[in-house]
Amino acid sequence: MRKNDPRAALLLVLLPLLASAACSSAAGFRKMRVEIPAPRPVPVDDYRKLLVADFWVETDVAGIDLNRELRDYWRAELARAFGAEAVLIATPLAAEPDFADPSAWRRAGPEDGEALLLAGAARLTQETRKALTEEALKDLDGPFALEKKIVERRVVTLELTLALLRAGTGDALYRRDFKETKSYDNVKQPAAFAFFELLQQAKQKFLRAVLGESRLQDRYLISD
Repeated sequence: MRKNDPRAALLLVLLPLLASAACSSAAGFRKMRVEIPAPRPVPVDDYRKLLVADFWVETDVAGIDLNRELRDYWRAELARAFGAEAVLIATPLAAEPDFADPSAWRRAGPEDGEALLLAGAARLTQETRKALTEEALKDLDGPFALEKKIVERRVVTLELTLALLRAGTGDALYRRDFKETKSYDNVKQPAAFAFFELLQQAKQKFLRAVLGESRLQDRYLISD
């Protein structure tokens, strides 16, 4: 830039003005984080009652009554999340249910038109898996025996199908399959210990999908 360049002189004049304007703007606005509720994908507010059906249990694990545990868990969680009455209903299942068949779920009670029905299927499995340690992967040709570089882990998997249906018509409003897995260094870890952790993970995803998830957005307040 030349010594007598008029652009340089103009820049020297504008810089203080710009700095002053920036300070004035900062003092005139206040930034806030506001929680914006998202639209609910499923119109649960239209229903006054929740019915929890029996779960189809494909594989059970010793020491856990999956159907009973799932029904009790979801009755409490749905009542809390939806703010509505939730009750257990008897729905004996002779075979794996078809959630896409309205006739299999339609109920004709006087209050069923204002009720949501939760139905589902569950499978809980546990297995012991062997894997190489990180040290073994880094040094497969090391001096130690390979057997000493192998560790065993207990892996517990919960496969869960959840469906929300209109009790009066049997039509499905929402359905999703979940597969939650957790591994433990303790190969004697009982599956019951992992079950509720895995169920909690599935519940969070389910409720976010059904109820919608609030979002944080920036808002600005103008102050004098």
